[in-house]
Amino acid sequence: MDHTESHQIHSAGQGTPLKVAERSPSRLDRIGGDYIDSTGWYDAGQLHAAADDPMVSRMRNYHSQLHSGFKAIREALLVKDPQLTPEAHLLAVQRKGKSWLNTMMERSDAVQQQAGAEVKALDSAIRAKVGTPTQHAAEIRTYLRGLDPETRHSAMEEAAKAGDTATMAAMLDAPGYLSGLNAQQQDAFRQLYLVLHAKDLLDRRSAVQVASEVNAKAISEAIDGCAKFFDQKTIGEIVAGSEKAAAARDAIDRSLSV
Repeated sequence: MDHTESHQIHSAGQGTPLKVAERSPSRLDRIGGDYIDSTGWYDAGQLHAAADDPMVSRMRNYHSQLHSGFKAIREALLVKDPQLTPEAHLLAVQRKGKSWLNTMMERSDAVQQQAGAEVKALDSAIRAKVGTPTQHAAEIRTYLRGLDPETRHSAMEEAAKAGDTATMAAMLDAPGYLSGLNAQQQDAFRQLYLVLHAKDLLDRRSAVQVASEVNAKAISEAIDGCAKFFDQKTIGEIVAGSEKAAAARDAIDRSLSV
């Protein structure tokens, strides 16, 4: 069983499939969704700012293929082929659409895996920006823990602004009873430091995540849309009728050997 058939089985009953005679432009245009039908996701906000990022660029190319392919299927369904009946034309488009969708789902898996690996790599780079505890970590913690909360807070802010990795690593990698900071305070100082000294990495990570979410929603809409374009019941009825007609034609040849 291929990807398309599996999804159609699990999504049975979702939406309203179109019969052959109901495939008008207005009805076909309603099949799709915000993510598959728009290319504007990559032209604004974080994704536009990260347009030169190699991973975001790959994901944009994939989304472009997804958008243009789905649009091509919709437009092909509206074309009338004078050499084919509407049913035969639907089957011809369905075969190409099924092949396209399987290819795009395989590419989606590959692109999403690459995006996941990129996020992990960026997470590692972001963690490295904070640094690792030095041989003076215990002394730093002892000194800062001995300060009153307000003075300790000010000292941590100054360390974050100055890019003092020795202090940040000593205080952010230690439990609260050693650092004098609770988890919420550690997270706040870590974020302050990263915004000041690793904003490019944070922005890249965020852009890759947003692009991944956009593409995941777009391929989901493509799968649901194709299930409505080529619902199993209608396709099954056409195939069954075609097989019955073929058997009737074959009977003519068999009659010659009687």
